[in-house]
Amino acid sequence: MNESTNNELDKRITLALETAPTPPIADDFALQVMQHLPAPSRYVTATHFVATYVGRRVAVGTLVILTALMFWLAPHAFSMGHGTLTFIELLLCAEFVAVILYLSPLPRLHR
Repeated sequence: MNESTNNELDKRITLALETAPTPPIADDFALQVMQHLPAPSRYVTATHFVATYVGRRVAVGTLVILTALMFWLAPHAFSMGHGTLTFIELLLCAEFVAVILYLSPLPRLHR
């Protein structure tokens, strides 16, 4: 009797786990949600936006500084064979290229 009770319990548990639940959704659910939403505005208000081009100014300033650093570091990096200075020079070149790409009229990758 104990074994038949366990089999019956296993069947009921398996049936409960295999049956997909049907969530109760009211027929007027969309109407209830719409009633809780605020009324739509007739006019769209735009905020005042002033373009300051700070990013472009900083990028141009960075180009000037990178150019000066590259010209100052180049004779020391490549003539004496310092691996660290050469690596720093190559990093400055990579940053220079990245800033040029930022300022270029190509499709924007940074937005």
